[in-house]
Amino acid sequence: MDYEVIVLAAYPQDVLILLISIGSPRVALVNEPKEPAMKKATILFFSCLLCFGIVEFSFSKKREQQPLQSIAARPIDQWYTAQADTFLLQLLLLQKNYTTKARLPLFQKQFIKVRLAFKQMETLVSYFDIPVYLSLNSRVKPEVELYKGVFEYVQQPHGLQVIESFLEDDSIFMASRPQLKDELEMAIRTATFLKTHHFTIPYSDTGFLNAIKAETIRLAALGVTGFDKPVLDDAIPETDAALNGIQQLLGVYQNANPALAQLKKISFQVSFARQFIKTNYTGFNSFDRLTFIRKYLQPIFALADMLTKQQSDTNLQTPGFKSFFQKGYIDELYHRTKTYPAEMVALGKSLFESNTLSANGELSCTSCHKPSLAFADTVQRNTGLSLGDTVMRNTPGLFNAKYHLRFQWDGHALFMQDQFREVLSSHIEMGNISEPELLRRLKADADLKSQFQLVFGVPVEGITFQLTLNALEAFVHSLVDVSSAFDKYMTYKTTTISPSVKRGFNLFMGAGKCGTCHFMPLFNGVMPPYANKEDNEVIGVLKDDDFDNPVLDSDLGLFAITKQELHRNAFKVPGLRNLKKTAPYMHNGSLKNLDDLLIFYNVGGGGGWGFGLDVPNQSLEKEPLRLSEKERRDLKAFLLSLD
Repeated sequence: MDYEVIVLAAYPQDVLILLISIGSPRVALVNEPKEPAMKKATILFFSCLLCFGIVEFSFSKKREQQPLQSIAARPIDQWYTAQADTFLLQLLLLQKNYTTKARLPLFQKQFIKVRLAFKQMETLVSYFDIPVYLSLNSRVKPEVELYKGVFEYVQQPHGLQVIESFLEDDSIFMASRPQLKDELEMAIRTATFLKTHHFTIPYSDTGFLNAIKAETIRLAALGVTGFDKPVLDDAIPETDAALNGIQQLLGVYQNANPALAQLKKISFQVSFARQFIKTNYTGFNSFDRLTFIRKYLQPIFALADMLTKQQSDTNLQTPGFKSFFQKGYIDELYHRTKTYPAEMVALGKSLFESNTLSANGELSCTSCHKPSLAFADTVQRNTGLSLGDTVMRNTPGLFNAKYHLRFQWDGHALFMQDQFREVLSSHIEMGNISEPELLRRLKADADLKSQFQLVFGVPVEGITFQLTLNALEAFVHSLVDVSSAFDKYMTYKTTTISPSVKRGFNLFMGAGKCGTCHFMPLFNGVMPPYANKEDNEVIGVLKDDDFDNPVLDSDLGLFAITKQELHRNAFKVPGLRNLKKTAPYMHNGSLKNLDDLLIFYNVGGGGGWGFGLDVPNQSLEKEPLRLSEKERRDLKAFLLSLD
């Protein structure tokens, strides 16, 4: 695949760039020489962000092609500038606290004001000024990427989350003062740029409404979970600040463009959501996220989606989405709107079930991926082509596989067809059948031959390995399951849900911190609202389920490919649907049931306080969750409601 590389922003040691591909766009950082460090970085920072203003985001067509500029563009821009001014002022006051060596409680208090000012303008900055947003609010987690040994980058975290990570206690606060100074200066430079030189965006009515849609799914999937709050438990007040920003924007927009009278409906719904927070918020752990998302955030999203569609379809022939959990919206969210002809899917199914693909003619894909078990199996690691051989890892289920950005358990395969090639070429899995031999068999099979000719309209000689991969991909893309009891409740097809499931969801998205890695609505590792990023995590998976004598699994994960320490024992975050059928769990099948799975996480993973193994790069929090047995039962009830 060809990539276009665009520099977007610079830091003292790194340069932010954008990889644009036919598939999902990816934002990355590459190492930049340090000489001369700060001066060069500052020049690059501003010039590159201005460059971004010229090129906009090349993948903006993934969101929409901007129509004519709205008459509300100028007042919206003025509001944006005022918010950026407030944000900069709060940052400067925070820097003053640093300079005067304010104690940690006072510093935390001012930092909260900084975050609230940032959140109030999040709807616009996260949609229209994405590089600035990323530079101010990236995760506290360095990232390393290697693309087939050719493209490599190291992304060092910067921004408000990094600053917050220094505020955990007095000892960390004092020890981190040099880094804190650098991060404050960097954030102030970025905020100054945002205030004085931010790209004058041709705000369209459609773009404005899409920004609101994106913010509602961001708040539901990330905001209420505390995803970008590594230390302070004020994610819900920050959610209220973001809603306040939306409400102010709606007022500005309505005053400038009275023709969009239905904006008042969105504003009313935002008021209801904020009132729910005001009335019900008593703490991070106790907040009723399920009711908040279903009754308040989804209606905001639905109204914005309906108005967006009305901009191009006044008769509203295309129905709007009502829920984050509707299949149509999930396809749109994860950029998987492509459809395949039924005949092509049928051919892929025939190939998937055919022994023709294995070297010895005895195995098919269904030998491991069993349809009755959500295309997984029930064994820890399956038997390979030869008796006595076992595959390296547990068989993952295939429902909703198309929504991932990476494939294989370690996530090193960037495209689904790469995984097909690796399985077919594996001596243990399918026996490394040669392409000529495979094609000879396909052409000799009367049924498969006729299907190929029907689907692709080619003569027998035109049947190729690539067409085989295309058909297999079409079949796997058809394996979608978002029709669980929980989905039906969230899409308003049912009106009740068990109290245990409700408590479990609230634990999952709150105190259990599960939702900060398993993002709704699919509960996999692909991050809304743009679904262009899928992280690996290190959780310290054990060799087996002997909790009394824990031993770290020897599988090195993505490290075996990249040789980067951050990827040692790193694996892709799997989806959590159909868990009843897909046990055992983890990449090595080491945990046989959900009870053990929940205990593992409850004690902080392999490197946590419970097991105490040496996992220095563990990304899962090592401090135990301390969930009670009843709370774990509720979590289990929620997870099973996704079947």
